[in-house]
Amino acid sequence: MPVIFLAVCAAGFLFMIVRVQRQVGRLQPLRDRAALERVTFQCAVRARVKRKGAVGFTTLKGAGLGAELRIHATVLVVELAGPMQRQARRLGTEVILETAGSSMTRRAIGWLGTPLAARDCILINGRESGARVAVALDAYGRVEEAWSALAAAGVRRAVEQ
Repeated sequence: MPVIFLAVCAAGFLFMIVRVQRQVGRLQPLRDRAALERVTFQCAVRARVKRKGAVGFTTLKGAGLGAELRIHATVLVVELAGPMQRQARRLGTEVILETAGSSMTRRAIGWLGTPLAARDCILINGRESGARVAVALDAYGRVEEAWSALAAAGVRRAVEQ
């Protein structure tokens, strides 16, 4: 019985590794394009990400340095800041979106997506490797600057419902 349990755990772990590596591989063309483009805006952000199939938002955290928003001419990147950046890229924790296919709104989003301890955020919706992803960004008092930079890069303003 313990052998079967170990085999199931190993298979699950292997499946997870393959899935993460596929995700990282699918993002490589956008990562390469971002490396060639000039950064038009950059700032520290508190970032919460909701990927396809997720129940709520998860916060990007690493080594106490938080996350970083970089806006290029046609791509926006949200990833961990500081020394954990390289390891985070290998694990596929960053969000890389094309600006042309993304939309943004201003929302007050709090803990677990509820109004509790809500902060003024920019909610960006887009597609990453074909899957829908939402990113809530709190730019630590630079929300207006980030909004203007995103608009200049081609992220369209979503129509409020």
